[in-house]
Amino acid sequence: MSNDFIPTVIYVTTPEHTVKVWNDFVVKFKNDRYLISQDHDLIVNFVNPLLENEFIIQEQKVLSRARINNSLPYERFDNDELGSPPADKASPGRFNPKAVPYLYMANDVETAVSEVLPFISAKVDVAKCTILNEKKLWDLTKEVNNHDTGFRALLTKEFSRPINPYRAETDYMPTQYIAEYCKGKGFDGVKYQSVCNPSGYNICLFNSEDVDISYNKTVTVNKICVNYK
Repeated sequence: MSNDFIPTVIYVTTPEHTVKVWNDFVVKFKNDRYLISQDHDLIVNFVNPLLENEFIIQEQKVLSRARINNSLPYERFDNDELGSPPADKASPGRFNPKAVPYLYMANDVETAVSEVLPFISAKVDVAKCTILNEKKLWDLTKEVNNHDTGFRALLTKEFSRPINPYRAETDYMPTQYIAEYCKGKGFDGVKYQSVCNPSGYNICLFNSEDVDISYNKTVTVNKICVNYK
């Protein structure tokens, strides 16, 4: 055998095993999150291969961001109130831990408004978010559909699914860890499917400094569609 021979290791999984690895990670993370290693099975064999999925946001790309406005009488938000919240008011999100503000945006107005879960008659202020410098994103929207039982589909659903706000600080921890790992690999943010508008997608930037945020318009919600089982 040649001394140059390097054996190839192929990791084989099944949909059931994929779910088990994720569930084990979630349980271990919540119980021993300070002991989670980057050599964990989930990171090495599931997350790392997906890091090849990159999406570049070009300079001057325009995205949308929304915020429900409950002011009485109505007075639209200023531009600085439509960006990321200050650190002392930043609640935990899908990707950001408490007190670490990230900028969440959507590809269009409809998706941005849907993501804030408005009520009927709610007034929602929409911001225009212009990207000032090119950004490299981890893209979790590629080739994912309802029949995809792989890890990409599972992770996309975890990044997109609604969370009980009373458990957000703990329930978001596993995805926050993965986002932080992604950030450490040189990504500027994450692109993921919207759970509120399946035809749209969301973008989370780890740093909002290179985004110009300005008031665009105010919309009034007059209809909400509900799907249940």
